[in-house]
Amino acid sequence: MLEQFQNTAANDNQVKAMLQSMVRRAVSEMIARQERDAPTVSPDTYLENLALETRQITDAQRSRDWQLAERFAAGAAIENGLDTTAVAAPQVARQVLALMRQLNDLAAHVDREFADPLHATQDLLLRHNLPATSEALQPPMCLSDAIEKASEEAPHDTEIKIRVVGKLALAFFGDIPVASISLEKSFVFLHAVWMLPKGWGRAHGRNRYEMVGRDLCPLEETRKADEKDAHVLAEIMSLEHLSVPDKRRRLVLELTPRLTDGYLFVQRDMLNRIFRAALGKSRVGRDLDDGDRVIPSHAQLKRRLYRWHKDQKTACGLPKRVSHPKRRMSWSLERVAQLLGSPIYLGSKSRKQRWRKATASDRHIVRDAIYWVPLIMLTMGCDLRKSFKPRCVMSSGATACSAFSSARRKTSV
Repeated sequence: MLEQFQNTAANDNQVKAMLQSMVRRAVSEMIARQERDAPTVSPDTYLENLALETRQITDAQRSRDWQLAERFAAGAAIENGLDTTAVAAPQVARQVLALMRQLNDLAAHVDREFADPLHATQDLLLRHNLPATSEALQPPMCLSDAIEKASEEAPHDTEIKIRVVGKLALAFFGDIPVASISLEKSFVFLHAVWMLPKGWGRAHGRNRYEMVGRDLCPLEETRKADEKDAHVLAEIMSLEHLSVPDKRRRLVLELTPRLTDGYLFVQRDMLNRIFRAALGKSRVGRDLDDGDRVIPSHAQLKRRLYRWHKDQKTACGLPKRVSHPKRRMSWSLERVAQLLGSPIYLGSKSRKQRWRKATASDRHIVRDAIYWVPLIMLTMGCDLRKSFKPRCVMSSGATACSAFSSARRKTSV
């Protein structure tokens, strides 16, 4: 998955970030050349080399020889997560060669006139969204630095979540500048998170007895789960004697559980904190238009989830992906009748073992929280089928909840 993603065509954000890196390097070199000691060789040699390189670029542009762009932009491309072969694409190489001609002309002007590089290149810097200041020439913040910055500014519980998302992002993107990540790449990353197996990363083997363990790649865990699910799906779909509902039941039981939609939104919020640490609120604020974002809003992600869920269905509507969210089942009338007909209300044989049925000579009814909570809810008009869950806000409610579960497990009524 990661190799396929990296081999796709370069997006606009990556190209812009690469061109910005080239401009930063060139202007920084102009400033460094002026601040160094006077060169021992004649300045005319430097100008002749610039003129020769400019002629080579012009000839390459006229002959449509786009391979020359790789020589100038290879380093900046790798820093921004671009494959060097993508630089040779005509739509990218044309911009690289044109920029190099401008930089050479400005470098020659600065060297001849000994002009201020920031002043001489001001228009070029502004065209590439860089202010004409020395701070703008600093390299952009990479993903690892953004993760550390976001973790330092977050509470402890949030920091743990940020580092989990950061681990996934580093495995997916690599340690590239955050400015080179586009909105569509964020969608692709969130889809990869959505497809992670539930409980990923827990097979590391570390415990209180063995602390060495092993490092796990989340993308590799997803790939193995996809292979297993593809085999299960093909096997169940080949069973012609099963009905569609029966196939659906088996798929729900045998497919690898994936992360839930609710957990995906939590991961999106943590990724937003990382991007904000690197880019500021101007790129991730709530009031941004959809096209100006680098990370999707909740509404955008919800719309994209509709499409992802449709893609995870077979032609006959069977699921290719399942998740097991933590949902409590509604209480049926039979379940309520079973509870009210248990020894808690009809009488138990012992005060400590309240799930045992009473006998004719030994009957105990203890009217405590276990006894009164369901009756109070019924008296208040609460529908146990929809409203009652084994969770109470009172201190005695926790005891009642555990007793309800124990009574329902052990009673035979």
